Amino acid sequence: MSTAAADAFDHQRRSAAGCLCCGAQALDGETALVSAFVAKQAMRSAPELTRILFCRHCGFRFFDRGLSEIEAARYYDDYRSDTYLSTACRILLGFLPPFGFIPMREHLQYFTEPALVAMARRSGLRVVRSGRNAAGQIYLTATH
Repeated sequence: MSTAAADAFDHQRRSAAGCLCCGAQALDGETALVSAFVAKQAMRSAPELTRILFCRHCGFRFFDRGLSEIEAARYYDDYRSDTYLSTACRILLGFLPPFGFIPMREHLQYFTEPALVAMARRSGLRVVRSGRNAAGQIYLTATH
């Protein structure tokens, strides 16, 4: 398979096989626009339409349009360097923020506790415990 074919494989419509976590076909979705920063940094194109999908079985949310291996490498190239953050802030905020203040709004995946549990189980792990800690963060403990 050529590099161009490999770059276009599977990432354009990740929902084709169902939910990325549990495999269920019960997906709802709505149209969304890929962020300007992701389009510029990773895709090297203008923002394009995609869908945000929601699994009715496990609650996992994901963008149907994912990144190819080449696009992911571009996205994380020099990740969080001054140049990377400067570009992100200019696109997301329209200006450079004050020194030391850089809000990040990364939104490639949205996890729910049931989605995290489903992903762990689908990966062959035995979930021992899951929930939210005092700060509201989702956690999971699992074994092989």
